[in-house]
Amino acid sequence: MRGKMADDQAHFEVLLQSLMSTDNNVRQQSEEAYDKLPVPSKLTFLVSACRNQITSVETRTLAAVLLRRLFSGNFEEFWPQVPGDMQTAIKEQLILSVQEETSVPVRRKICDAVSELARNMIDDDDNMNWPEVLKFMFECASSEQPELKESALHIFRYFEGAQPNKKRKESGLIGTQTEKKKRYELEITDRQFKPHWKNGRSWLFYDEELNTMKCLLCKEHGHPGKISKSWVQGTQNFKIDTVKFHEKSLAHIDAEKSQKNTKNPDQAESFVAIRQLSAANMAHYRSRFRNAHCVAKRDWSFRDYMKNPGHGKNYTRRPEYLRNTTKERIDAAGHSGVEDAAAAILLNDFDYEIENLIWCFRNVPGIFGNQQAHYIDVIKQMLSQSLLCKDHPAVVNEAVKATAAFLVANDKQQSLISHFKDLLPGIVQAIADSVTTQEDDALMKCLIEMAENVPKFLRSQMETIFPFCLKVISDGNLPDMWRQLGMEAIVTLSETAPAMVRKFDKFMPLLVPQILALMVDLEDEEDWSVQDEPEEEDTDSNAIAAESALDRLACALGGKTMLPHILSSIPQMLQNADWRYRHAALMAISACAEGCHQQMEHMLGNIIDAVLPFLKDPHPRVRYAACNALGQLSTDFGPTLQKKFHQKLVSELLQLMDDDANPRVQAHSAAALVNFSEDCPKTILVQYLDVIMIKLEQVLSRKFKELMERGTKMVLEQVVTTLASVADTAEEKFITHYDKFMPSLKYMVQNAIQPELKLLRGKTIECISLIGLAVGKEKFVQDCSEVMQLLLKTQTDQADMADDDPQISYMISAWARMCKILGKEFQQYLPLVMGPVLRAASLKPEVALLDSEDMKDLETDTDWQFVTVGDQQSFGIRTAGLEEKATACQMLVCYARELKEGFAEYAEEVVKIMVPLLKFYFHDDIRIAASESLPYLIDCAKIRGEQYVAEMWNYICPNLLKAIEIEPEQSVLPEHLNSVAKCIEKLGRGCLSQENITLLMQLLDKQLQEHFKRQAERQEKRVDEDYDEIVEETLLDEDDEDVYVLSKISDTVHSLFGTHKEEFMPVFEQILPHFVKLLGPERPWPDRQWALCVWDDVLEHCGPHSIKYQEYFLQNMLTYLCDKSGEVRQAAAYGIGVMAQFGGVNYAQTLSEAMPSLMKVINDPESRSPENVNPTENAISAVTKICKYNASCINLDQVLPFWFSWLPVWEDEDEAVHIYGYLCDLIEMNHPIILGNENCNLPRIVSIIAEALDKEAVDKEEAVYQRLINIILQLQGNQEVFQICLKQLTPEQQQTLSEAVSKSTA
Repeated sequence: MRGKMADDQAHFEVLLQSLMSTDNNVRQQSEEAYDKLPVPSKLTFLVSACRNQITSVETRTLAAVLLRRLFSGNFEEFWPQVPGDMQTAIKEQLILSVQEETSVPVRRKICDAVSELARNMIDDDDNMNWPEVLKFMFECASSEQPELKESALHIFRYFEGAQPNKKRKESGLIGTQTEKKKRYELEITDRQFKPHWKNGRSWLFYDEELNTMKCLLCKEHGHPGKISKSWVQGTQNFKIDTVKFHEKSLAHIDAEKSQKNTKNPDQAESFVAIRQLSAANMAHYRSRFRNAHCVAKRDWSFRDYMKNPGHGKNYTRRPEYLRNTTKERIDAAGHSGVEDAAAAILLNDFDYEIENLIWCFRNVPGIFGNQQAHYIDVIKQMLSQSLLCKDHPAVVNEAVKATAAFLVANDKQQSLISHFKDLLPGIVQAIADSVTTQEDDALMKCLIEMAENVPKFLRSQMETIFPFCLKVISDGNLPDMWRQLGMEAIVTLSETAPAMVRKFDKFMPLLVPQILALMVDLEDEEDWSVQDEPEEEDTDSNAIAAESALDRLACALGGKTMLPHILSSIPQMLQNADWRYRHAALMAISACAEGCHQQMEHMLGNIIDAVLPFLKDPHPRVRYAACNALGQLSTDFGPTLQKKFHQKLVSELLQLMDDDANPRVQAHSAAALVNFSEDCPKTILVQYLDVIMIKLEQVLSRKFKELMERGTKMVLEQVVTTLASVADTAEEKFITHYDKFMPSLKYMVQNAIQPELKLLRGKTIECISLIGLAVGKEKFVQDCSEVMQLLLKTQTDQADMADDDPQISYMISAWARMCKILGKEFQQYLPLVMGPVLRAASLKPEVALLDSEDMKDLETDTDWQFVTVGDQQSFGIRTAGLEEKATACQMLVCYARELKEGFAEYAEEVVKIMVPLLKFYFHDDIRIAASESLPYLIDCAKIRGEQYVAEMWNYICPNLLKAIEIEPEQSVLPEHLNSVAKCIEKLGRGCLSQENITLLMQLLDKQLQEHFKRQAERQEKRVDEDYDEIVEETLLDEDDEDVYVLSKISDTVHSLFGTHKEEFMPVFEQILPHFVKLLGPERPWPDRQWALCVWDDVLEHCGPHSIKYQEYFLQNMLTYLCDKSGEVRQAAAYGIGVMAQFGGVNYAQTLSEAMPSLMKVINDPESRSPENVNPTENAISAVTKICKYNASCINLDQVLPFWFSWLPVWEDEDEAVHIYGYLCDLIEMNHPIILGNENCNLPRIVSIIAEALDKEAVDKEEAVYQRLINIILQLQGNQEVFQICLKQLTPEQQQTLSEAVSKSTA
């Protein structure tokens, strides 16, 4: 028997060697043979191979890797099938392997396997069921042998921190089975299915004919690559424990969830999981994914596109050397649970991805389970002693990695982090030593990870860390990667703890010059400027890494800290004879503009004057950098820059567009003009429109000729974009230039059909549609039909476009613009255009979860972006097509909004696409578009009848409410609330079931509680030791976000009161206390403003019934009529107005009490200043409504002369209707106070009406508008009096009055 086992082991080790063969056929056959082996056999063979010191290091390494993969796969499926004595033996053998292995790489891989097995030994109650591994780890840590110390730390590190958020596997233990029972069951061979096993298990099916039992749930709802085939095809392993184990298996549980999610998708664990992410983790992953959303339509790398000044700036926030990317699809599916998941995802099983991969980001107990607090001092002692092993650098390095991993895994436990602070000096010293030896950059990356996750842990050593990093950055003898790591550590600290870093601003004069010095590290490429492709930046270069770092530092630390040190270096650099210094200085101006905005705005003139001369620099790359700076400044400081410096910039940029010898410079000058025109006021741009069009026409003609003769296209692509941008801003003023360009543009669309011209074609399509939108339907109609046919032909000819074809998004956007131009006439084209839009909107992104073995040696691919989840796994998303998906969703919103019932045919299909996208967490704009579309789609569906709309709303409502509940982004949440409010307004009373109205109130209650909580947290930050004025700016920005959410909560309550009136009052009482609290005098003015708005709704829509709440709001409303905040005064005044209009007699005395305050507001000397005019006009309107509707407690004859003296009003159109309506009432009844003695007030009345019409205070569609005209017409009957009245008007008022009267009588 032993001989046979030895032979089997030998054969297995030969198989392992074959798995490493370079011959594909041999390797494939070996993989098939390996896959067929039973798991227990694999376990035994792999463990023995790990211990076999005779076999090669490579074989032992592979054995350890495969063993870990087994443990990380369907552990809960196979482990219980392994006999108890074999389980014990495997554990013992693994521990012995660690002790005996002499090869460091192999030993580390075995430690990985030990960690993975131990990870699975934690049960549902967080109990560690392999205590021997803890004992072994601590014994190794105390050993005199450095190899064992290193192994202990490695096990600890990979368990605690490398995958701190990895989903914990099931324990694999079945109840309290004894080894004896397992042996007994193995001896039984003739087993029968027991019918009572089916009790309570509706999923369990017994096939009498085949004598097998199956799981119907897994068969119907199981996920490919994860289900147990035996339970789908049928098993004869008739044991109750087998049934129980399957019932507890991850595959079965997931199938249950899938079935549940099919019925109730809002209960999916993915959504629960994403809710439970900490704000920091969510922000961390979201910022990385957001940077991954490349715009493939331009065939540029993500970084190139975002840096192009024609499209704004958005640096990738993490440098290339800290990101993992993959070039190829996962080809290792089936070898582990990770690869199974990735393979399923690549098959577009997106729900499976969400359900399983999002969990990888959640915090779960580490190796110590629920005993971590008990072991905390032992852990600290182990790490502390290991850091002192100076004679054994490998041990020290592992100790640093283990400590960093442990701290990051416990980043929310401040007391624990403080407990470990005395380890920091040893950690910093070890990191410094690693730089000296340059053997392992992992320690520098540990410093960065700690800076990112536990920055304040580093505070006590900042005086050491800063100089150390500066030394690394400045050391020209170090490889570039090491220098960039030093820079990244400081930048990351600045981003995660900016206030703390500002306390150490004494290092800034040393840091900034070092970063600028790295920006000078450029190579001189002779043919750089003549290349016909946009610049592909070397993201690993010092120059690009430093430029990004400067941008990030400026944004993080602010201009007050950074700008003085930048400006102290730039003048000298600009005067340097070496072009690289001039280039770096100009790029530095571009990089710091966003973060230093406030400080640079005051010196903008000097900056422009400093940059402009370099548009004529002898070196093309300096001219390019000058264009880049001016383009970026135009974006960051628009429209102020355009208003002040247009005379200087336009002519200079146009001159540079003649630089035919240097196409990259020429294209960049055109791109800078895009930035300039995007934020340029129309009145300014049209001054230069003729000269710009002449230049663009000349360049377009020359470059089109070059395209035909030489195939060069880059400048032509950019000029087309510039033309589109200028036309977009000029609007109807572009009409005079329309005929010059449209024929050429149509020709390019018709003939640019080669694959290499697809970007040019897409941009030309964009240009045509933007020009059409600018000049309007009347002018565009001459070409509209032909353009539509060109677009349709493009779509049909390119039916097989790839998802990332740049033409797709241009086409989708162009169709939407054509819809805006044509209006209802566009409906006829919907059957032809909707296909690509719906496909793009329905695109499911590919995502993947890879372990470290599969991520090694893979080349960078900008189509994929990966987030590292510890050292062992990376989670990634394929970005190609995401921007197109977002664009398509926005276009569907456009179609529904513009076409209304003309879009009814597609409403149902679009709803089914959009509703699930409310939870599409990879892209904020997609969720926003999905939410925005829903009210419009309801409008579209109304033509199909109430029942159809009701069914659609029944599908939308619970999902929209769930989206509010689980939305992780504070910036997206208000859009969901707004969507609910709009839907309620469109559907009216009774649209919400009792269940949904209860849920909505719970959600509003939760949001209001969160509002108060976040305010309290901000107050705590204001007393933090690192608080400063820049922190205050950040807190104010957060305040603004919260206020916007609060405004949408108010809108939602408004919609409910507006549709349900006093019926909503009992429901409102569930959240009433929050609006009482918000109204308190100690609250910030926005809180009081929006609380007043809600009470205004109570008064307006509940009328006399609102009196029951008077104790909660009435006195504060009166007090706030004289509040310092104009917004609060306006809300209070509006409330008094609706109280008068709708409140009834019970409020008459209160209205009388309000009059002195209202008159005080109106008569204030500054009452008509821009910041006060709206509150003032609302106060005038309130007096108007008191006089008209509820004047029983005031002396009307005393008030009316004052009231008449306050006219005219024109700012608030809504209130102007009431004010001028009352004026008409009084005039029509010949009120003596208004008309005056012997009609002496008639000239003033005409003047008031003329001013109202001239300022467009009243919409022409309002009834009161015609009443005002009728009064003028009546006065015209007495020409003598009328001419006297006209003489008091300005010429503009006379003209307006004449035109208004003429149109009304036409």
